This record gives sequence, structure tokens and C-alpha cells, in this order.
Amino acid sequence: MNVLIFLMTKNNGSEKFTKKYDQTSRYRNALKNIKKALASIVSCEWCRCCGDSNIMNLVLHHLGYYRDSIRYYNYKTQTPIGELQYHSSLALEVEERPSLFHVLCNSCHSKVEELLHMSEENAEHAIFEEQIRLSALTHDTGYLKYKTELEDYGRIIFTYHESRRKRMMIKEIENPNPSKRMGLDEFFWD
Repeated sequence: MNVLIFLMTKNNGSEKFTKKYDQTSRYRNALKNIKKALASIVSCEWCRCCGDSNIMNLVLHHLGYYRDSIRYYNYKTQTPIGELQYHSSLALEVEERPSLFHVLCNSCHSKVEELLHMSEENAEHAIFEEQIRLSALTHDTGYLKYKTELEDYGRIIFTYHESRRKRMMIKEIENPNPSKRMGLDEFFWD
């Protein structure tokens, strides 16, 4: 779909109309359509943590990565065409492994990823600190805001733990450690 922008310029009193294709709008509309399709494959068109339903604010969170998984940093996603290429490539993986993805908004995704990039001990400490901060909200902001933020953060914690488990499981599948497995081959070495 081509979106036309009409630019009106005045040249010595006469009006001249120039039409120009707005590629950014074209890519944005295509991206919106791809995101909607991917979200419907995962069976969720809103953020799993906070309920945000603005499709352009939603991202697909990898619960875990296989060796052949599409990775965001391999694309020039700061450009509209790069972001479109990333989501187009991601479509095949989402169709193949829909249970490996959750739909999150940018804000909740950032919080989950921040926890995942920490050691388990540091992540648990950060979760504890955030829960203390949230408990102090009741006095300042009222019960409803406190309850909503606490529930949202509970879902962020759940997504974090689910991602941590899934990533460990995939790592074990792709890089099996024979010393941790109890197989029959251990009994035949003597």
C-alpha cells in the first residue's frame, strides 16, 4: 500500500503540488501487519505482563534461543527496512516454535531482559529490591496503583523464571554434558 503525501509549495504566488511516496509509512504499515500476524500465531495480541495492546509497542520475547534462532542484533533494526526484515525472518521461527515466544510490550520486555542478563543471584536480589519498592507505593499512590503494578511485576517475574528455565533446557539439549548424564555407558568402563 502506497501512502501519498502532498507537499504544497508556493512559488511566486502560484501553488505547486508535489507528491512523494512516504516509504517510512509504507514500512510501518507492513511492520504493523507482520506484528499482528505473529502475535496471532502466538495467540496473544497484548502484553502478557501489563496488558498493553498497542501493536507497535509490542515485541516477541524469545523464551529461549536455539543455535538457528533469529536474533535481533543481526539486523539493522534502527532503520524501518531493517526492522521489517527482522520480523519477516522471525515469522518462520514463530510458525515453527510458537511456544518459544511471549508477546510483551517494550517496557516489560526491557525489565525481563535486564533480569536475564544478570546472574541468578543478582536477579533475585533485584527482584527483592523491586518488591520492596512496590510495597512502599501503597502509602504514596493508593491501593489500586500498587495492586496493578504488583500484579504486572509478578507476571514479569514469572516470565523471567520461565525464560531462565527454557534457556537452561535448550542449552542442555544443544550442549549435552556427558558427565551429568546417568547412562548405561558409565557402567561399561570398569
